[in-house]
Amino acid sequence: MLNTNDEKVIGALIFLLKEILRWGDAMKSILDLGFVHKLAKILDISNNELSKEIIYCLIELSAISSEAIETMLRLNVHKRILSLLNTEDEEYVENVSFVVSVLVFMAINKYGR
Repeated sequence: MLNTNDEKVIGALIFLLKEILRWGDAMKSILDLGFVHKLAKILDISNNELSKEIIYCLIELSAISSEAIETMLRLNVHKRILSLLNTEDEEYVENVSFVVSVLVFMAINKYGR
């Protein structure tokens, strides 16, 4: 899953993932399937609208899993996300800021940096 560069397919999968994330009991399965890594990978090739949806998924995953946060830190997702802040969309900037602040907080607590 998510082994495609077709933005329509990726968009449909991200929509489905967002719906699944609404069910708390599905989170563990999503993490076990390595979706944080997959989302981070396609974040680089996505358009702005799709990037927003990916970031929403990352927000949900980071809110419930320190493992997801550690994976995001290891993959430098915060740096990728910051490069996407070239927008006038206030809600998008707010969500990006939230993800980055969580990642930075975790990095400081875990690594002292």
